Amino acid sequence: MYGNPNSVPLPLANFRFETTEQRRQRNSVENEPQHSNIMKSLSIYDYGVVPTNISNYIELNSSRGGDQISSLNGAKGGSSAAAIRRSITDESLEIPIHISGGLQISKRITLITKDLSVYTTYKEGLCSGKKKMNILKSVNFIATPGQFIGIMGISGSGKSTLLNALSGRLKASNFIVTGSILVNGYSDIDLSYLTRLVLQKDFMLPYLTVRETMDIAAGLRLPHHSKKERNEKIEEILDILGLLDIQSTLVGGISSKGLSGGEIKRLSIAIELLQGPPVLFLDEPTTGLDAARAYDLMDYLANLAHSTGMIIICSIHTPRSQAFSLFDKVLVLSKGLVVGQGSPMDVLTFYNDVLTIFPKNYNPADFIIDAISLVELAHKQKGAEEKLNCEIIDNKIRIVDNKVNEEPLYEFEKLSSINETSNILFGLRAPKIYSLEDLNEIYEHSIYGENVTRSIEHYLRYTDTNHPKDLFETLSNIDSANMRPLPNRNIFLRILYLSPIPSPIQFFREVSLLTKRASLNNWRNPKTTIGLLFVNTILGIIMGGIFFALPKENDKDSLIMQNARNIVGFIFFFAVGITFTAIKGLVNVVTERFVMNRETFSQMYTPLSYFISIMISDFPLQHLQAFIYCTIVYFMAGVYNSDYSISVGQQFGLWTLITQVGTFSAYSFGYILSSIASNPSTVFNIFPMANVIFFLLAGYFLNLNQIPVWINWFGWLSTCRYLFTGMFLSIFIPGQSFVSVTTDFFINQYALWTESYWKNLGTVFGLGIAMRILAYIFFAFLLRNKQLAS
Repeated sequence: MYGNPNSVPLPLANFRFETTEQRRQRNSVENEPQHSNIMKSLSIYDYGVVPTNISNYIELNSSRGGDQISSLNGAKGGSSAAAIRRSITDESLEIPIHISGGLQISKRITLITKDLSVYTTYKEGLCSGKKKMNILKSVNFIATPGQFIGIMGISGSGKSTLLNALSGRLKASNFIVTGSILVNGYSDIDLSYLTRLVLQKDFMLPYLTVRETMDIAAGLRLPHHSKKERNEKIEEILDILGLLDIQSTLVGGISSKGLSGGEIKRLSIAIELLQGPPVLFLDEPTTGLDAARAYDLMDYLANLAHSTGMIIICSIHTPRSQAFSLFDKVLVLSKGLVVGQGSPMDVLTFYNDVLTIFPKNYNPADFIIDAISLVELAHKQKGAEEKLNCEIIDNKIRIVDNKVNEEPLYEFEKLSSINETSNILFGLRAPKIYSLEDLNEIYEHSIYGENVTRSIEHYLRYTDTNHPKDLFETLSNIDSANMRPLPNRNIFLRILYLSPIPSPIQFFREVSLLTKRASLNNWRNPKTTIGLLFVNTILGIIMGGIFFALPKENDKDSLIMQNARNIVGFIFFFAVGITFTAIKGLVNVVTERFVMNRETFSQMYTPLSYFISIMISDFPLQHLQAFIYCTIVYFMAGVYNSDYSISVGQQFGLWTLITQVGTFSAYSFGYILSSIASNPSTVFNIFPMANVIFFLLAGYFLNLNQIPVWINWFGWLSTCRYLFTGMFLSIFIPGQSFVSVTTDFFINQYALWTESYWKNLGTVFGLGIAMRILAYIFFAFLLRNKQLAS
């Protein structure tokens, strides 16, 4: 048994590390006669086999369970550390969870990881082979119903990777997952059906109200519930989360006022609670919240877990002491290694005895993170001293307060000693261990590490895995969350898994709800409604003014040709304007993809339904702004000809038809760029560059038969070429007379690719359809798969 004669009582009297139920049970245990064998197993540490290379860091009592007792247990006025630490033992895992009325979860599960490791592959250069990096190392972990669990660690410790692995989101080819993730003792379960993940950054549609957001989410996630049942569930969840009074408020975003950061976070949680998932993951849920709101959120999550039996696991950096005390269990990671696990008191006691003494008036979470940072810094300084033969001791640096940040491992490598570093940076004593690997090994052989291993073995030993479906009692909240094995690596099954084909009824329901959501968000956005319509009106007036009343009739042949060239120039620049308008409405497609990634992964709807709904909701505004622009310019420029055999109305109809189909094709190309771009700036960079090439190949600057063959083929993908040809043929209609010259003369002069208006129209429409199919393929499989793994 390890004892530290110089240790001091942990100053934790002001911190509540237990729920009311746990405290009541602990008090009953303390009032009963002592059971020496149980208390012996709960004493501070029973390391068992200790690695020889770290024996200098700890002092071992030669007698297991001997007379020496840590002063932590004997502190006057303090509670029994052994009794508090009972939450880590096997017995605590069998404490029944009392489910109160209200929100119900769909399934009760136990989540286990055995020797879970995650590797990522990468290339250092184009010609180098793939290398493998271990980012999560042999994690053993068990979570039982009703537990509120925190995953702590400095940045880059593997917290988010562990959450993604537990929730089944590490599906990209550059990740390799070894070990086992068991659900009720059964492996090969698609965890995405049973878990929900609330991301660190909340992606919401800003121009929907809270109630509209919940209504549409409930319609998609609870399709077999009646409208009354969905409304009751929505009101219940909003009431629990304190959102009922603001349900008519817009969500808001960067460009619009709405909910606060804490309210948006609660709305994200509310959406994930609709199906009552058995496991809820949250990645840094308190990011951007002040201390009071962060505590309120954590307190709600703890109560939710305890009252429903839901497992709630969140990654968190350094919560305040009151929030830290709410956790039932804490898992501490550093560089992918587990360096502590147990109740908050367990972890603090472990670090107090093994690393450095926990001082008074110190945030417990800060103490854990700072102690880990000290181990890393001590390891780095020790290596530097050995390498430089202690020359670094003479190179002191002056410490400036404003340079101290949350990870000051690199700013202070040249301090004279680790004692000075510890005292100045953190107010802590130097750690007794100089290696995270050693700290991990000590933990694994401590009573805490051994109890986790024994708990897993005990659970699996008495769990029947021959009939796994019997372990899942469905309450019909998760309609699609039946037992579903993971797909194998067959390419066709993988494609079907990433983009499943919905049934007709499911497809139409999803498309209608998603179209309603997107339409509400688009039409309420002044930038995409009033802004775009106003801009296109102004642009139409400006361009119409520049080409106002283009002259056509003149007796001189030279002026006739000049007037015709002016009209052709007008046609080309008008086609350019139509092509460029497509970029204005496509930024939302890029930004909203993160919403789609999250929702499709949790089986809320299929990518096909989302993509179709985006096109339907965008269609009215896209073509309305094009119609306004085209109408203003057409009649201001006066390019119609009353001498033609067809009426002005028919001429305008031909003009409008080609501009609308050209707009359709231009937006199709924009959808392709939006599907392969990870951010709006990429669209803005690629779109103009590609269109400049398309403009040069349109047939205005150079006849098509004069363009080199090796580049001319690229022009067949140019929407501008078809727009230019179609508008040319709608003004210079074949077989008509332009003053004293036939229109066929001008058609031959510019060597259009076809003289058939309808052939050109059908081609550009087919090109638009083909580009949208290609855009969907990119949309569903390319970036979506990468985003799932991020």
